[in-house]
Parts: sequence; C-alpha cells; structure tokens
Amino acid sequence: MGEFGGGFIHPLLTPPHLLILLGLGLWLGQHPPLRLKTPLLAFSLFSAAGLLMTAKFSLPATGQPVLIGIALCTGILVATSARLPVWISAPVFATAAAAIGLDSGADSASS
Repeated sequence: MGEFGGGFIHPLLTPPHLLILLGLGLWLGQHPPLRLKTPLLAFSLFSAAGLLMTAKFSLPATGQPVLIGIALCTGILVATSARLPVWISAPVFATAAAAIGLDSGADSASS
C-alpha cells in the first residue's frame, strides 16, 4: 500500500481511533441544525498539531488506555444524546484530535 496510503487509512484500522471518530461523528450528527465549523476546525487544528509534535519531537505515543477512555467518553455523549454548547464541544473535539494525532506519529524507519 505504501507509506502514504498506510498513513491515510491508519485511523480507520486502529480500533480506538475508529471508535473515537465514529463517536464524535455520531454525537455531532445527533443535533440538527448541524454546527460543524467550530468542532471541525478544532479537530483539524489539534490533529495537525499532534502530528507535527510527533514529527518534530521524539514523543512517546499516546497510551491505549487514554484513547479508550476518550472513546468511552464519546460513547457516553452519544448514548445520552448530550446537547452541549459549542464552547464545550470544541475542546472535546480538540482533545480527541490531539490524542489521535499524538498516537499517529510516523514510524522512524530508514528509507
């Protein structure tokens, strides 16, 4: 598949990442009208920041218990159908994105 293709589908092949992404998507879609701008902006900025931090610094990957805990929290938000204000939902998306970004760092293999 190659490095780019493997990196592109990595979140879909890692169960905690997939659970977090599905949970956030379901939670965001539960409450029309959809207000996507702020949560998705926070998600994209913090996932990029997490990936850049793993590229620039030799940080350890985010632990699986942290990712599973975030997935559990998103599952609770979906199950309770919690309607939170945007100023609370944006940090939820930012935290999840940073954890996924920090866990998705590039492998340090020689080319």
